[in-house]
Amino acid sequence: MRYAIVAIVVLVAGCGGASDLPDLVEVNGKVTLDGEPLAGARVMFVPKAASGNSAEGTTNAQGEYKLIYSAANLGAAPGDYEVMIVRDPALSPPKYPAGTNPEALSARESAKLEADYAARMYLPARYNELTTLAATVAAESATHDFALTSERDAKDTELEERRRAALAPQP
Repeated sequence: MRYAIVAIVVLVAGCGGASDLPDLVEVNGKVTLDGEPLAGARVMFVPKAASGNSAEGTTNAQGEYKLIYSAANLGAAPGDYEVMIVRDPALSPPKYPAGTNPEALSARESAKLEADYAARMYLPARYNELTTLAATVAAESATHDFALTSERDAKDTELEERRRAALAPQP
């Protein structure tokens, strides 16, 4: 019985509380795509160090974000991060222009709209899967703005072709 009580005390004492949190720094910024605010994008700061937690935020209509470390804690721990930015499918632009009946489209019109949608929906890979973005969070609050371009290179084109193939209806 005494061992059970000791085990319970050790478990309760070891449970994560506010003291387990690193010192967090407020981090915010703005994301633009081709000079325009990018709404509905997830901005993820992934630590370069083997330890540490990621922080992320979602851009609003003005392209602004604030990082969240955990459900109740804003900010990020000081350190060096890789930054990945992706469009959130739940907040994505409409696939077809308002008033468009997809079933009434020719195959050519449908393919063009699909390609246009993919270009709007998926950011170039250098901002996510093959990120070249980085940020350092110092000990005081920080603003990190990201000016993205929709220009794609060969790696982006290859990834987009694989995405389209994965989304294509299977026979």
